[in-house]
Amino acid sequence: MAPSAARRGHGGSRGRQAPEISEQTYHRWRNQYGCFKADDAKRLKELSNENNTRLKRIVADKELENRWATGVREGKLLSWRAGGVRS
Repeated sequence: MAPSAARRGHGGSRGRQAPEISEQTYHRWRNQYGCFKADDAKRLKELSNENNTRLKRIVADKELENRWATGVREGKLLSWRAGGVRS
């Protein structure tokens, strides 16, 4: 336990619930999310996850468009009849 923590009456963990996180992580989180209530922090995390999901979908769609365009440009796409669809 750090002497300064002992003087303040803290056990060194400063009230952290997960003692396996570093002091630096704790302070960064406290500075970043300290003004939020628990519900606000949860909502922020949900929005962040939703945005990440949307971003991944956009990137995947763009990648498919690029691959399709490359296939058309290089003449690698099969015609419908050659692809097994018969009329």
